[in-house]
Amino acid sequence: MRMLMLQSDAHLREQDLPLLAPQVQHRPRLPLKFLGVGLVFMLIIGYLSYTALSTSTVYYLTVSELDAKGNAAFNTPVRVGGRLVDGSLVRDPQGRLLRFTISDGSGNLPVAFKGDAPDLFGYAADGLYQDAVIEGKLDAQREFHASQIIVKHDANFQAADGSRPPMGTPSGSLPAKKG
Repeated sequence: MRMLMLQSDAHLREQDLPLLAPQVQHRPRLPLKFLGVGLVFMLIIGYLSYTALSTSTVYYLTVSELDAKGNAAFNTPVRVGGRLVDGSLVRDPQGRLLRFTISDGSGNLPVAFKGDAPDLFGYAADGLYQDAVIEGKLDAQREFHASQIIVKHDANFQAADGSRPPMGTPSGSLPAKKG
């Protein structure tokens, strides 16, 4: 059948061929202002993502890094990470002043904290967490005055007796304070 069509089209002249060629449809072009708005939108999203990630990340120094700063570390707000030294935790009778020492394995830092310490902060032998990040300032006598204690622990919280919070426990709730 195709052969017949070719033979029947043979009488057409060359000047009629462009009329028979299929018409190519062009996609409409996006105006440059839409591309510009899209670019600005992507830059805004990128900037917001960058600032959200950089401000939510907790940066801290080790005890040795704080010592290396020397006098420049005095009275400057800083976060320091370390492990509670066994036997160094002392509470005053009212329980509002806490003195302890943290270490990174190569240096020790005496800490004074006034306020309510986190329930999970203490000795591992008692089923608590000894790793912490403390926030505060170092004074000229090289004692760190902490304004906050952030306990470092893994995502799978487990109480000292091996139990886990019940499934109906609201998010963020903690077990009752011991002692």
